[in-house]
Amino acid sequence: MRTLLLVLFALALGGCVVDPAPQWAELSDEVKGRGGPDLMWERDAADKKQIEGMVALLLRDGVTMDEAVRIALLNNRRLQAQFEEIGIGKADLVQAGMLTNPSLGALFQFAEGGGIAAEVGGSILPLADIWRIPLQTAAAGARMRVAILRVLQEIVDVARDAKIAFVDALHALQERASQAEFVDNFRTALERTKERHEQGYATELEVNLAELALLEQELDLARAEQDQRLKFGALSRLLGIEAGRIAVVGTLEQTPAPIPDAAALVAEARQRRADVIAADASVTEAERLLRLECWMIFKNVDLGATYTLEDETSRIGPRIDIQLPIFDQNQAQIAKARFKLRMREKEREELRLAVRQEIDEQLAALELNARHARLYRERIAPLQEKNRRFVESWPMQFSPLVLLETQRSILESRQRQLRALRDYAYAQARLDHARGRIDVARP
Repeated sequence: MRTLLLVLFALALGGCVVDPAPQWAELSDEVKGRGGPDLMWERDAADKKQIEGMVALLLRDGVTMDEAVRIALLNNRRLQAQFEEIGIGKADLVQAGMLTNPSLGALFQFAEGGGIAAEVGGSILPLADIWRIPLQTAAAGARMRVAILRVLQEIVDVARDAKIAFVDALHALQERASQAEFVDNFRTALERTKERHEQGYATELEVNLAELALLEQELDLARAEQDQRLKFGALSRLLGIEAGRIAVVGTLEQTPAPIPDAAALVAEARQRRADVIAADASVTEAERLLRLECWMIFKNVDLGATYTLEDETSRIGPRIDIQLPIFDQNQAQIAKARFKLRMREKEREELRLAVRQEIDEQLAALELNARHARLYRERIAPLQEKNRRFVESWPMQFSPLVLLETQRSILESRQRQLRALRDYAYAQARLDHARGRIDVARP
């Protein structure tokens, strides 16, 4: 009896430790396998201080897209909250493997004429744990795997969001700079129109139209500046830093890369995407839960001992308690587990079909915006620049309004070009996400 109690005490002490370090290491390896950086889980003040130091270092001298992703994966509040799911899942896994606590009961009876009768007994070993714990632990292990993969998917989501927010901020910065340049051009055109008016070569109507054109451009510049503030604010929130601390560096890619092969990307996504793998793990979990429920027809089967004292005579012997499955044979829970299994299988099927559609959509967006960018760079921009030089070389032959219209056409085309490059970068970030990749350069 003493040996049994010591074993149970040792198991109780060992079972109370919830250490998610192995699961965190598994998550970190999965992230690195998808081109991601080292992660850090903020669990105390020291971790927080270390993260703040790493973020400050990355913010120095401006932030590239890769650095924005690194900051987001270190400091995004939503993601740090999701990391706690690793600990929660590990706690559930530990709980699933714990033995049921033993029970003890006593009955004392006092006779009117004197004397005492007593019965002491209890459950020492719940026999149902013999089949319950292995099945329950297997299901909890699958659930732990699902939790790791869902956190991994959240990491991939945050990486995509950081790339898109960075592209938004960079596009807003370049669009504002372009708009400011053309405000200066329109201001110069207005001054030339006034000079020509003083010389008798331009009408007052032309001066008014030039001034109206300048005012419109100044309004557009104000809108561009406001959009830049909003986009930088959105990027700051995603990165978990205060507004005004961030400066972005780089330009939108001027020469889009060749379009990759769709079939290879789909095959990669179906093997590597965290949500696809999680769907497989969810089916495994549902299968194990169904197996557990089928075994739970006998929910309470306890082995124990009873000690009886009556009229100075004592007796001790084993006891067994069984809850007979006469009415409740766990039919409802078994049926529920079957429904859940079918649901998980259908969700997995739907997700596998969606992978191809997502990749096709992003490849189409890449191709469209790459073609638009090439068209502007190779044909539209040179032709517009040729028109501008021609008009400026014959200032007395053309109305100032012709120059303004030429400048406006160049501005609109440049803005369309910037939007095409922005949308190309969007599609690239979303394609990485659809493939299940993070892909940041190693420092």
